[in-house]
Amino acid sequence: MSARSKAIVILGMHRSGTSLLAKTIKSLGVYIGRDEEMIGPREDNPEGFWEHSEIVDVHEKLLGNLSSSWDTTKPLPEEWWLSEEVVSYRSQIKDIVTGNFSNRAVWGFKDPRTCLLLPLWKSIFQELDIEPIYIICLRNPLNVAASLQKRDRFTNEKSMALWTLYVMSSLYYTIDERRIVVSYDRLLEQPVETGERISHFLNIPYNGTERDLMSSLPDSRLRHGNYSLSELRQLQSVLPIVKQIYQLCLSGEDDDYNFNGTDLNASVASIYNNLEQSAQLLNHERACRVQFYWSGADGQFSEENSSYITVNKSGKLDSYKIKIKEDFGSNLRISLARELAMIKCSKLKLAQGEKEIDLLQSGVVEYVDFLTLSNHDAEKDSIIGITVGDEPQWVIKKLPPLQGTVTLLIDISCSSQLNEELVTRLQQQRTSEEDILAAIQAMTEQNEQLHIINAKHEETTRITVDQLQMANAEKETLRLAADQLEMRLELQIKELQLLNAEKEETIRLAANQLEKQLKTLELLCEERQTLEAKHMSLNQELQAENDELKARLQVKDNKLPRSDQFLLMRQKDQEIEQYRREIAIYTGSMSWRVTMPLRLLGDTARASKRRTKMLVKRMLKWYAIQHNKLTRATGLTGRLSYKKYALIISHTNYLESMGGTEKYIYEQASHLAYNDVGVIQIYPAQSYSLLDNKEGTYYGVVADGQFKGFHSIGEIVNWLSKLHIQLKMLYTHHLLNWQVSDYLTLYNQAQNQFSFVHTMFMHDFFVLCSSYHMMYEPKTEFSVKQAGERRSCISEIVASSACGKEAAICQSCRYSYQLSEWRQAFQAVLDNADQIVVPSIFVKDTVSAVYRDIADKITVKGHLIFNKQTIVFKPKPTERKLKIAYLGYKMDNKGWQLWERLYKDESLRQSYEFHHAGSQEDYADHVVMHQYSFINDGKMAAPNLLIKHDIDLVLLWSIVPESYSYTLQEAIAAGVPVLTSPKSGNIAATIDLHPELGKVLHSEEQLLTFLSNTEEAKCYVSGERARYTLEYNHLSLTKEELQS
Repeated sequence: MSARSKAIVILGMHRSGTSLLAKTIKSLGVYIGRDEEMIGPREDNPEGFWEHSEIVDVHEKLLGNLSSSWDTTKPLPEEWWLSEEVVSYRSQIKDIVTGNFSNRAVWGFKDPRTCLLLPLWKSIFQELDIEPIYIICLRNPLNVAASLQKRDRFTNEKSMALWTLYVMSSLYYTIDERRIVVSYDRLLEQPVETGERISHFLNIPYNGTERDLMSSLPDSRLRHGNYSLSELRQLQSVLPIVKQIYQLCLSGEDDDYNFNGTDLNASVASIYNNLEQSAQLLNHERACRVQFYWSGADGQFSEENSSYITVNKSGKLDSYKIKIKEDFGSNLRISLARELAMIKCSKLKLAQGEKEIDLLQSGVVEYVDFLTLSNHDAEKDSIIGITVGDEPQWVIKKLPPLQGTVTLLIDISCSSQLNEELVTRLQQQRTSEEDILAAIQAMTEQNEQLHIINAKHEETTRITVDQLQMANAEKETLRLAADQLEMRLELQIKELQLLNAEKEETIRLAANQLEKQLKTLELLCEERQTLEAKHMSLNQELQAENDELKARLQVKDNKLPRSDQFLLMRQKDQEIEQYRREIAIYTGSMSWRVTMPLRLLGDTARASKRRTKMLVKRMLKWYAIQHNKLTRATGLTGRLSYKKYALIISHTNYLESMGGTEKYIYEQASHLAYNDVGVIQIYPAQSYSLLDNKEGTYYGVVADGQFKGFHSIGEIVNWLSKLHIQLKMLYTHHLLNWQVSDYLTLYNQAQNQFSFVHTMFMHDFFVLCSSYHMMYEPKTEFSVKQAGERRSCISEIVASSACGKEAAICQSCRYSYQLSEWRQAFQAVLDNADQIVVPSIFVKDTVSAVYRDIADKITVKGHLIFNKQTIVFKPKPTERKLKIAYLGYKMDNKGWQLWERLYKDESLRQSYEFHHAGSQEDYADHVVMHQYSFINDGKMAAPNLLIKHDIDLVLLWSIVPESYSYTLQEAIAAGVPVLTSPKSGNIAATIDLHPELGKVLHSEEQLLTFLSNTEEAKCYVSGERARYTLEYNHLSLTKEELQS
């Protein structure tokens, strides 16, 4: 090889998980050979062996030449790899390596026999200048013994001896080599982490694709036996040396440095040397493998149509049963042991129910590389002989046809020793052969004349038969070709007819839809003038109310003494100064873009704006629903793209709105599509009340990323009942604007038809109260003074629920109407859920305090997880301004009022540069706007933007308790400190738990004090910062995964 390549050698005892480990390194990019060169799956290993067939074949022949086999319990002779009989096998292995792996920089292979033959491989690696890297697969010896007992009927003592020899050989021959130990149990239970450890050891990239592959590789159902370390320690029948070796290997897995240390290597050498002298572990009979191949329906022998038994070479006759579920066929091949052995078979039958067929009498038996011995005793219906070649086998043909499951019954013995029976039979065979040869000679002389006479007649007959067969074959070929051509033409005609019909229907539907859209546009144009008139009238009313407020404010200011006014300005009184600031903001711009009118005018301004928006929104949705009524017969038609589906219940179309809930649904839909699961989403067409029971409600349907129109619950249920799909999951994300009666109707109908896992998500506190931000507001008319009374009520509700009482604060809150009925309605929804997912401990503690009976269903699972941490050093910004950013949408609940006051503060603008990440408009000259798209740019769009523009601080000043914050995760991923208030719920809770992520400032004054001290702020933002890659934190997809 021209360049020094690396060979990844997987070592380990049979039944220890080496196949899964080989599949793992293959998934990580290590080349182990072409698929057609791998040994195919069998009944005892349905996932495949991942073993190179040429390497396994050479190993078996080499062990046979050394009078050994895979199940030997004795070490091979000393320096066996230097003997003359090994020379040819060395050449064969070198040819395999150079022929299959010479052009690969990194390659690998797996065969448990390599543990015994490692000295030969090491010398070949040295000769070919290849760097070997060893991965030792370890499994609890009790589990290995259980698997061997089931497959090969080995005793526990023999299995322990085998395990000890294989493990100690792999440890002993890899001393001072590059190696690690991988536990089979840990590979099954922690595939992602174990895959990362292996890739790090092999210096192979490990990204999101590899992580997904690792999580899908193991199948815990294939694990037979689950003994623990404590059970191994307590079991008296297990020898202390076995326990010592297993404990030694486990310590090596946990500590790679210790695994290659001097003390461990010395212990391994001492144990292996003692092992060679130990007779207690090595005194067992060898066994040979007998494999059965049946021709099956296609008449071909293959590994898929095969099974085998393991027969001890004790000479004792044992009975075996092999159950065959596939079509048996008419031929049977029995492959025997390659090494020299005497085989005796006294029974070979096929059983189906009460019917039995004796194959030794009913079939025609052919022997290959098998010397049969004459049978002069009473056992006439038996096979006795000696294996003499490389591929000894019996082939039994012309068996009676059998359909369905059959059982093969065989009584067989095997012996590799010269005994009295063998000598007797050989003598009988010699006498019989001499008599037969004499008779054959006489018959040969008589038949020679007959052959000469019949030769000409046979030649004439053969020519005639060949001509007739050729004519019949040509005739049959032409008939088949004509039939196939006729079938293809018929199929093409049907396909063209269907295609033409579909195109005509599509054109008709498109024409109807365009006609309806034109009518809708005409109606919208007619309403335009009416809306403009209402808009102008509302604007005039608002202007008049503002002028009146100015006049009242001027009167109030004139009545205040000058000293009181000065004190008021100094202390920034909440009730007056806040009012003045809002007046300044409001009077500065009377356009409809003002996002926060005066608190005193809040109800009037917001009500007028809301009325206008709702009027337009309702009108558009009304037109859409009316349009859909005319065309709904075509809205829910057509084939879906997947066999398996998840039904998602939410409050908005996740393809149009991009709030936190919709971001999560979008990522969930992408993950499901990656796993071949489609998504059907249902959401309300208009704002309905949860406790109402109105008729004529409509809900939007999105399937496979396409909007299917607005439909009634009855129409949606009827559509679902006609779909030929498997509904595997139901995800309830939000019931805002739903009627709970409609939801339960949909749920019950789906449950009657499908078997699915129901997962309930809680993105906020809507299950507790219609104020899903859990903000207390008095029932009386809202005023400036009462603005201070608007606060979070979570702590009071949790405290009261712990005592079994309804919180007193609810009695005076405007959201307390039908609160008991509200929670009863949600109790029915929660009872139907198989699991409930909340994004934070903060939400779990709050919800479980009210709904105590669902605490065991709740799982805390954030929407995103952090991956691939990198540490960066951020220098102190001495030559530039500090950069502070507002991250997310312009919303009052997110602290937009405070942000406006900050970027308009002249003194702060001297030291700070203001940025808004996520703004869709330029609202201020001294604020740098940055647009980004979660859908188009991915999960890392915001973190990458913060990193690109070197942002120093992020303001997340939510004034309502957040259940989960995407913007917090994005700021953490970018390594930017967060400034927040105690009112922000989970944001504040996260930073309290991890102070290195930011600061929780208890008032606006404390925030201004921190920002005003620019030197302190610059020191705070400098130093080492951790950055991460955001990954979607997906859920399990099946009920079995949930139970595991």
